[in-house]
Amino acid sequence: MSQTAPLSVDPIRRWDEVPIAYVIRRPGVLFDAEALMAHAGSQLARFKVPREIIFTEELSRTALGKIQHFALKGLTRSSQHNDGE
Repeated sequence: MSQTAPLSVDPIRRWDEVPIAYVIRRPGVLFDAEALMAHAGSQLARFKVPREIIFTEELSRTALGKIQHFALKGLTRSSQHNDGE
């Protein structure tokens, strides 16, 4: 993978937020979300393992190069709405 951006969102009422990972794949590298989640599960505590992995082409950044987390949350909400259609 080229870049990742972990983020917590709130789709589950039991906890305030659950982790989601946004991943940019390196060109020519093939892997799927299940393999990535299995690897994360072997390295991280259970509550830190992403519940969802979203593959994206780029991560929105500020002028200083920081990831715009609010833009990623918007991407998550739009993908959840599109799944219901």
